[in-house]
Amino acid sequence: MPQGCKPWSGLGVFLDTVETNLEMTSFGWGQGYQCMLLGYPYRGFGAIVMTNTDTGVHQLEGFIGEAVAMILCQND
Repeated sequence: MPQGCKPWSGLGVFLDTVETNLEMTSFGWGQGYQCMLLGYPYRGFGAIVMTNTDTGVHQLEGFIGEAVAMILCQND
């Protein structure tokens, strides 16, 4: 359920939904690491990707994005 003043904002996660295709995402980064959580509770799958490097680009533009794309292709 959305929290705050935006329909896509949850408690610690971002929510994007069209009916039962709810997508939950959370991104983390700092000096020396990047991570991402992706979950589809109604579709029954998700992933958490954590690295011990900061590539200097958004998570979806680097290795993490490649891993997420592979996971999404396998579950379509």
